Amino acid sequence: PPYPEFVFSPPSPAPGASVSFYDTSICYNNSGNITACASYLWNFDDTVCTPQPNCAVSALPSPTHTYDAAKISYAVNLQVCDEVNCCNREKLVPVKTPVDTGGLPKWKEISPFQ
Repeated sequence: PPYPEFVFSPPSPAPGASVSFYDTSICYNNSGNITACASYLWNFDDTVCTPQPNCAVSALPSPTHTYDAAKISYAVNLQVCDEVNCCNREKLVPVKTPVDTGGLPKWKEISPFQ
């Protein structure tokens, strides 16, 4: 059977940022030799995304995807098929709203007993 695997960048994207997914899967032919994978199916676990329709899935080997909303983690699933079988790999993608500290003043603690 194939060995599905992928990486993504950036590791903790902000909402609205493009996330690149890179396939690193290994697939085999009927003789057991390494070959190109026959098909890919990505599910980005994102039901509210733009543009619609079908923006939450892809059949590309290494797609990009943009998450519109922050979430603790999206469960991204990659299904890879070769001549023998299909297998899945799931990884969690945390999408976090960045903390803006640029507008806060710098505070210095002062003891009232000085």
